[in-house]
Amino acid sequence: TASEVINGLLISVSKAKGQKCNRCWIYSPTVGEHTGIPLFVHGARKRLLRTTEKMKKYSLFAITALSLILLDQLTKYWVGTVMSLLDSKPVINGFFSLTSVRNPGAAFGFLAGASPAFRYAFFIAVNIVAITLILSYIRKATMAEFRLILALACIMAGAVGNLIDRIRFG
Repeated sequence: TASEVINGLLISVSKAKGQKCNRCWIYSPTVGEHTGIPLFVHGARKRLLRTTEKMKKYSLFAITALSLILLDQLTKYWVGTVMSLLDSKPVINGFFSLTSVRNPGAAFGFLAGASPAFRYAFFIAVNIVAITLILSYIRKATMAEFRLILALACIMAGAVGNLIDRIRFG
């Protein structure tokens, strides 16, 4: 311990108790209490675990959504290059087939008769709203809601796939 009096003020310098946290450089007796993350103070450990939890959640969401968007676009590319209009290819005999059709509207031809300019603007706006809502839901979700995260990733992939198609094909 080193001490000095400057202008009537006693200044003392000594080594702090405990170890130094590797994240925030605070010396604390709580460093090393948690065996899973030994060189972090308690508060830093909590923040690190929250950050890790968020990374897992966003990674799961992003990997799932991006994989499905890629699969969606590859399937549409394959159908567009291999199949002619109204051609059908069985994927699972008697149960599931891919059929090449064109639908300028949405599900079941919704707004197919509307003007192309209106459909384009309307469906792009709907997609942007949907993507915004999905992102706000994913922000609130926790890793405990694993199935919700996967469901939101699937819905996001559909919305982004539709947005890509709307921009590419009108």
